[in-house]
Amino acid sequence: TTNLNDDEPWDQEALGKVHSYLMSISDNCYRIKHNDAALTSLTLGHYSDEFYFEHVANGDSSDNTAYCVPDIGSNWARLGNDVGNNRCLKSLYFDYGDNSEDENYGPFGPRVTRKDLAEFCSGLKFNRWIESIHIKKCDLFGMELFDYLAPFLETNANLRKITIDNEDDVDYDIGNNALRSISESLPKCTHITKLRFIECDMETEGIRLLSTGIKGCKSLKSLSLVGVNALKETTGIDGEALGHLVEALHGHPELVELTLCRNDLGRNFNFATLIFLLEDSKLKLLNLQDNNIGGAHAAIMACALSNNSSLLTLDLSSNRITSTGWHAFLRLLCDTSSIENTRKANHALQSIGTVHQARRLDTKLLADLSFNLNLNKNRNKGYVAQQKILRHHFTGEFNMGPFVGMELTVIPFLISWIGNIGTNVTYEKDVTRRQSALNCFLKNMPWLLQLQP
Repeated sequence: TTNLNDDEPWDQEALGKVHSYLMSISDNCYRIKHNDAALTSLTLGHYSDEFYFEHVANGDSSDNTAYCVPDIGSNWARLGNDVGNNRCLKSLYFDYGDNSEDENYGPFGPRVTRKDLAEFCSGLKFNRWIESIHIKKCDLFGMELFDYLAPFLETNANLRKITIDNEDDVDYDIGNNALRSISESLPKCTHITKLRFIECDMETEGIRLLSTGIKGCKSLKSLSLVGVNALKETTGIDGEALGHLVEALHGHPELVELTLCRNDLGRNFNFATLIFLLEDSKLKLLNLQDNNIGGAHAAIMACALSNNSSLLTLDLSSNRITSTGWHAFLRLLCDTSSIENTRKANHALQSIGTVHQARRLDTKLLADLSFNLNLNKNRNKGYVAQQKILRHHFTGEFNMGPFVGMELTVIPFLISWIGNIGTNVTYEKDVTRRQSALNCFLKNMPWLLQLQP
């Protein structure tokens, strides 16, 4: 490792040679203290077999990331002060895994202590430029880390994203104290837009605490709760934990993305609570992948979306939805029972996930779903409705019954509506369909051709 200390002059060539994965603390502090523009990410973690495999053996040799294994003592305070004054770092990662003050961890001495965290965060709180904080596989004293991080979270106006990630089957409990600390900080974070919890153990009370904070965080645009244990347990008629969450999200002024993957919602919950969210929501994306959702559940959800004009993506991939559920979504997208119902169908929804995963679905159903979802991507919703009506009500020898007895003054407008190709038409089929409809219309009402101007 190249040795650099704070008294040496700025040496770009020397800095360019710093490729060590486990740089000495003086190397890291030098680059951070002197605002090395190439250094945009800092990971704090133990040097262990797991850490080595993840960050070194996998070939991650990027110059824009420093992997720190701080020694004990004053180095934590020093690093915290340097990070606090740094203007170039954009991402901060904590990657400690299991933690205990009583055991050694590899050749680098004791694990991180409460004193270490307090000293680091006392300097970190002055940073105003870090945009993302990622806490991975951590069990820092029951996530007491958040007590120390609170001043930083509440005062850094550039912080946009918080992620707590316990993937890879690591069983760490965030704890209610940590969630209470997060909940108290969130309403003061007028800048946070994305909050993610991945494979985290939470009690129902923890979800309630978190929901209170989310409700008060008016800037939040994206929320992910993936594989959260509290959402896997039935604690009430509709699921007490989910009830707390939906109550907090309903009417949220900014939230547009919600991810609830791998929570087994289909098996454990009455969908009434979730439907409450779907019926009146500004969500543009709702991700419900891998939730054991069946055909009946999907049909209920489709019904709830009948008046929703904001949701663009509802990801139902990796569920057990049958043709009953997919047919319900087809009716949602294009109800062919009448021209009026087709006009009032959902013209907003553009994706429902990977439909082809469903078994034994006929090709026509898949094709119709795909056609309508793609058609909905057109921004001109009047055109979308028109295409659906023409496709299903003005094809071949269509039923003229609805037009019998129509006022004479209205008919010219109807003919104009059918024949108006407009600027949106890009397919020859569309032109042919309109011409066929006009031909059928005039053939069944020949007297129209005899009208005098």
